[in-house]
Amino acid sequence: SHPKEAQRLLQNFEDKTMQNAQTLARRLTNNIITTMTYRTDMKYHFSSTQP
Repeated sequence: SHPKEAQRLLQNFEDKTMQNAQTLARRLTNNIITTMTYRTDMKYHFSSTQP
């Protein structure tokens, strides 16, 4: 009945879904990198005081 309104609603939903997916991907990537960095530091005992 209102194809333009339906298209707008669908586009808004798709945009929000993609934004949420990208935010989640960034958070998960950050968590993975943080965990890997911590584990590497604990295994090899890197020191921030080295030149």
